[in-house]
Amino acid sequence: MDKPRSHSKSAPQTEEAPELPKRPVTLKPLERVEKVLKGEAADRPPFCLYPAYDLELLGGDVLAQAIQVFVERTETDVVAVPACFGYTLDANVSLDRPEDLAKIEAVHGRHGAWSQQQDAIRTTCRTYFGKRAVVAVVPSPFLQLQKLAGQRLTLEALTEKPGFFGQAIENLGKSLVAFVKAAVEAGVQGIIIEESGASHEVMELAVYKERLLPSLLSLIEACKPAWSVVQFLGRRIYWEELKLPSQGLGWPVAAGPNLARGAMRWHGFTWGGLDPEGWSDASTAWLRGSLRQQMGEITTRPLILTTPGGLRGLSLDRIEALAFGLRRLPSVERLRETPADLEARRAATPPRPRKHKGEYERPAPPLREAPKPLPGARTRLQAKATPEEPLSPPVPDL
Repeated sequence: MDKPRSHSKSAPQTEEAPELPKRPVTLKPLERVEKVLKGEAADRPPFCLYPAYDLELLGGDVLAQAIQVFVERTETDVVAVPACFGYTLDANVSLDRPEDLAKIEAVHGRHGAWSQQQDAIRTTCRTYFGKRAVVAVVPSPFLQLQKLAGQRLTLEALTEKPGFFGQAIENLGKSLVAFVKAAVEAGVQGIIIEESGASHEVMELAVYKERLLPSLLSLIEACKPAWSVVQFLGRRIYWEELKLPSQGLGWPVAAGPNLARGAMRWHGFTWGGLDPEGWSDASTAWLRGSLRQQMGEITTRPLILTTPGGLRGLSLDRIEALAFGLRRLPSVERLRETPADLEARRAATPPRPRKHKGEYERPAPPLREAPKPLPGARTRLQAKATPEEPLSPPVPDL
């Protein structure tokens, strides 16, 4: 016996629509930095901007307020406290001769003017706790010695009096280690160490490894548990032969290796990427075009956009315009797209449905009738006494 046929029609089989790429959710600054450091995808590359002005006359509270105003204008993902105060020498002490370098002694982390910078670091960490990452910029012992004695005197002491030079570098290294530990206890997430001696134009590689590299390694070790970044300054940098244990590395794009070659040879994240020759007139389109070529070659390395050594000689309006362009950058995946990938993504994205004119036109609000007074009620208009006859004009004097 034949089975009864079912009169229900089966639904036609339709092809499944391809999954569209999900737009990244807008992240908070701290979440964006944490995702990039872990190697995860973010909505856009994080950036850090900080001025490199001489702020030695500012105190701790005034410096903290200046940093807050700068962050409100630029909305940077990473808040940097610049190295405004240096090692304070005793009264009537000058470094005019190489023998005077022996007067530099090891001090604690809040010695002299360092206490004002530590107060600014502590206040900034409390202000942006859980909101933004805060880092402290610290000079290397050689850069600190250059600020104290001048570049010419330090180079003369390096060749003529190596004993006094080594003693000064050792004491400055101990002092900066104490400063870094105090900053880490205050709550900073990272330490930016600026190094100007790792260059073939300053000294040979063997001399640097013997006299300056041990102090730099001690600074990197003192940054734990915060992450550390070594920011090289100068030209002809030999950072590839150093094998530093820091989590981040930065170098001037115009002076050192290009961003793609340097980032692929470095195991950690890259701190930099902004060309100092064009950041003054940088717009969103200019940044997107310049970074697209660099990000297309960097495939597996995280990047935090910043400028080497801080911003110099720029007004706050130009810095704000640069920050506006950085905030409008697309995600790293979009920056790494080739023209073929861009056309394929546009073809896979369906067009937006057009709404009818009547759907988006709002109807006119209904007019409400004026309330009618109750019978026998006296209104304000009825209470006014109007003259029955018009007033006669005044009689002119004869």
